[in-house]
Amino acid sequence: MRTTSRPSAPRYRERSVFFPPPSLHGHVLWLLLFLFLFFFPPQNGKEHC
Repeated sequence: MRTTSRPSAPRYRERSVFFPPPSLHGHVLWLLLFLFLFFFPPQNGKEHC
């Protein structure tokens, strides 16, 4: 049973790529995404003005 738990560890890492991990890298990626989404709408409106 312990052997099946070992191969499960690497599988979780692959899923970590999609989900924001507790590491700083994850937080930075989420922050960048939010900033980009937040800066996109205002820029479009200001450019049109």
